[in-house]
Amino acid sequence: MAALLLHMSFVCSLGLPRLKIEDEQAILSKNIEQNLASALSEKRSPSVPLVLVAQYLAGAFLNLLKWWLEAEMPYSPERMDEMFQQLALPGVWAIVGESWKRI
Repeated sequence: MAALLLHMSFVCSLGLPRLKIEDEQAILSKNIEQNLASALSEKRSPSVPLVLVAQYLAGAFLNLLKWWLEAEMPYSPERMDEMFQQLALPGVWAIVGESWKRI
């Protein structure tokens, strides 16, 4: 996440055109879903479908990213990454299992 935050802050500083938030969320969500699916080597199904977990994480991430940029980046990308993980990942780990921690 920290690398993505750095990239997004750089893109914003250049004034380059960005994708619509819906497009960004769709791309990010699909990537998260694919990573979750590949990390789940077990044959069991998580209690919440991966597509919903991915949408949740992508939406939460993009909302925090928007706030971070609008607030003029009051925290480093690394600190934002730590806080995002503290907020979002315990629930994800409870749903998909500990194997995702290795991604």
